[in-house]
Amino acid sequence: CGLPRDHAKTIDLLRQSVELGNIDANNELAALHMTGDLGLDVDEAKGMMYYERAAKAGHVGARYNLGHKEFRSGNVNRAIRHWRVAAAAGHGDAVIRLMSCFEHGDITLEELAGYMQARDKAAIEINSDERNRAKNFLISIGAYKPHTRKQTETSGTLAT
Repeated sequence: CGLPRDHAKTIDLLRQSVELGNIDANNELAALHMTGDLGLDVDEAKGMMYYERAAKAGHVGARYNLGHKEFRSGNVNRAIRHWRVAAAAGHGDAVIRLMSCFEHGDITLEELAGYMQARDKAAIEINSDERNRAKNFLISIGAYKPHTRKQTETSGTLAT
């Protein structure tokens, strides 16, 4: 919008939001600490702390990201537990990770089927006529652009 960017102010506002209990701010600060974006030093311990806070408060993306960190650290069983929770809450990429775990023999077909059923149940529970009407209205006036998988892979710090 042509306004100057103030990274220090952004981080300060995120920290204030964390103090007020905003789980999205916890997740965003986690990602910033993991990547070192906006001038922060890379600090995985702080990043993990913020991800854990966000995940415990119900942030599905943070739970998914914790699974990634555990997997990269060689803790496959812990990663699977995080991805199972994320998948049950409707996180599609978590299901994809669980499918990969099945392909590598880390979970059984029955476990994978159970995780996918939980995800499908979550998707049905959050779907409603009112939600669809509101989304279609916002799309029609250009105020909302439906999320695509390609956007997830290329946008922001939260995609990984």
